[in-house]
Amino acid sequence: HQHTFVVDIVTNSMSGFRHRQQQAQRPIGGRASRDMDSGSGSGGVSDAILKQARASGQLNISNRQLATIPDAVWRINLDASQTGSVSFDSDDRWWDQQELQRLTISSNQLTTIDDGICHLSSLASLDAHDNQIHRVSDKLAELQELKALNLSSNALAGIPDSVFHLRNLLSLRLQANTISAVPPHISALNLLEELDLSHNQIEALPDTIGHLTNLKRLQLSHNRLRTLPATIGNLTLIVELELIHNQLESVPVSLKNLTGLSRLDLRYNRLAQLPLLGGMHKLKDLSVGFNRIATLGELSSALPPYVTILDVRDNKISEIPSSIATLTELERLDVTNNDISGFPAEMGTLPKLKSVVLDGNPMRSLRRDIIARGTTSILKYLRSRLSQEQEADVEAQSAQSQAADALRDAAVAKAAMSASSTLDLSKRDMTLVDSATLHSAAEAGECVLPSLTIISKRVLSSHGLCSLCFCYHAGLRFRNNSPTYECSTMMDPAVCVVD
Repeated sequence: HQHTFVVDIVTNSMSGFRHRQQQAQRPIGGRASRDMDSGSGSGGVSDAILKQARASGQLNISNRQLATIPDAVWRINLDASQTGSVSFDSDDRWWDQQELQRLTISSNQLTTIDDGICHLSSLASLDAHDNQIHRVSDKLAELQELKALNLSSNALAGIPDSVFHLRNLLSLRLQANTISAVPPHISALNLLEELDLSHNQIEALPDTIGHLTNLKRLQLSHNRLRTLPATIGNLTLIVELELIHNQLESVPVSLKNLTGLSRLDLRYNRLAQLPLLGGMHKLKDLSVGFNRIATLGELSSALPPYVTILDVRDNKISEIPSSIATLTELERLDVTNNDISGFPAEMGTLPKLKSVVLDGNPMRSLRRDIIARGTTSILKYLRSRLSQEQEADVEAQSAQSQAADALRDAAVAKAAMSASSTLDLSKRDMTLVDSATLHSAAEAGECVLPSLTIISKRVLSSHGLCSLCFCYHAGLRFRNNSPTYECSTMMDPAVCVVD
């Protein structure tokens, strides 16, 4: 019975092999089969490469000056052997083959993707960028396993209809074609996470773009967009939005609904004012350079306080408002080539500002020697212009900002602290440890601090003690080179130094 069972398997397998071999010998795409000689290669693709592709499920035939795709590539899932015989000792065993899942045919001279594509039904990724493709077969729609499609840098005048049937597509790259319109049925690709339509000739987007609610990256740069549909505000998962080099004069109010957006690039448009983006709680990088913006307005409502990079270069801005002080996370400010004569003193209070680029401005209120010494010198000068009352407010704002940072640090360290009974705050460049962090440390039983740290500039009112005294009375040990401490409680109960 065992021998009969083995014979049945081999017989059935051989029968299936012959059937697949018969399919492989049929012409594909309306052309006669060619290059059937296993020793001669297949239309510029060697048998060794095809053999390796059968074993790995991946085939890269880029940069081979191919004008057409060889039939052997289309039938790679059908051919069990180029020789027409089966050897159980052969390295190219048909029962161990993988169906092709990744095909790269970029940087060739292809003008079409023909009907043979339908035979690659397991394909998950197709990269055909940098060709001369102007037509894509309708058979592409049969590749329902396709997740990534790259047809960039080709000669497509429109998005092929077959693309809209690829319902499992996650990434679609069509940049650098001559596409002039986006059909409304783009909404069918509702699983898309990445869409690149940059460097085309698109003048408008359909309202249905708002149905692509899984989008995380949308590139629309170098087109002819004059407006954006209000439905773009539905793309709440989007992280990066690029709209460089368009003709936008404004953006819809709904744009502020993109609460997951961390990077927005609107350079080289026709914006007359800064967009209202206060609702973008994750926005870090905003570029609106090379527009027609004359005023920044009230930044406390226009921008979220979490922006770290603000690029407003090459506009018509004459004044930086004092409300820039609300951007407490700002690290880089580029105001190159505007008409700014000075900065508000409040700008000197920004605790994280490291770079101010101001070339091409008159700067009448700042001496050249101050500017020449760089950002640190500019901020120091601005702070010197603050009144004592303003300086006190600034110090309070800085303390609040650092307290927030400390809370975040404490939350991150909480799991590790619970496991090791240690809260490690060393090498964090901290100037403040808030009471919540100290309570956590008290629970942990040990607090590791840098060798010299200003612990607090504010009194812990609930204890009436400075931070270090609170820790000391809570029974905490400070592990340093010299475990001594100095407390100036009698002079100033708000300052405490660990040495």
